[in-house]
Amino acid sequence: MGLAGKNASDMKHDPSVWVPAEHVDIPASDTIHLCCVRLLSGSTDRLRELLSTDELARADRFVFEDDRRRFTVARAVLRQILASYLDLSASSIAFQYGDNGKPALDSALDLEFNLSHSGDFAVYAFGCGRRLGIDIESVAAGNNPERVAERFFTPGENASLLRLPPEERQRAFVTFWVRKEAYLKACGEGLFTSPEAFETTLDDPPRILSVGGDAGAASEWTLTDFAPAAGYHAALVQDGGAAQIERYAWESAAD
Repeated sequence: MGLAGKNASDMKHDPSVWVPAEHVDIPASDTIHLCCVRLLSGSTDRLRELLSTDELARADRFVFEDDRRRFTVARAVLRQILASYLDLSASSIAFQYGDNGKPALDSALDLEFNLSHSGDFAVYAFGCGRRLGIDIESVAAGNNPERVAERFFTPGENASLLRLPPEERQRAFVTFWVRKEAYLKACGEGLFTSPEAFETTLDDPPRILSVGGDAGAASEWTLTDFAPAAGYHAALVQDGGAAQIERYAWESAAD
């Protein structure tokens, strides 16, 4: 069914459609918002005005201009989306950081979020009362994915990867990788915990086999794969049971 045959509610819940948005209401307790933004080229002067002193310092530590721009746009858009939810100015939002650097809102509001960016795209997840982790990566050919997988994947995941034809392994590697990153980010651990702590499959729909070697703990988490743009793969991991997912293509207020 084409877009002309869909109403706004249908489009939000269609995994193939990202609804353009400049404002969204805070998600209900049974809903997760996924937002995607293209990290466009051009001036970031106005967006830098939204960032805190520590965010500007982080941006300026990047050696390459493209990396500084992507970080700046990604963090400014995070602030714009949160401002939309909370009816605040984007520059007034304050973050607190966990031991491993995961940002959270410095308030009693039960709004959780996570973000990731790769290449020209950033993705965000927002929900209330549940832990969230999200990751995006380009599926472009990498350097010897089998060697990286041998170091970071479980024996079962490695076996699944090596059963594939060589030309299919890079995409499968990225699929495994973003799922692991998303889980570790949901836990607030990032790469400080071994990716082997989380085991999944290449099934469709994807399944989590174990968490920390415990198959029972896997039932506490829900995994969702998605493709926000051609040439990219992403994953969302959440606790708190299944949720309805709404997808938005955020339109950044840049120069």
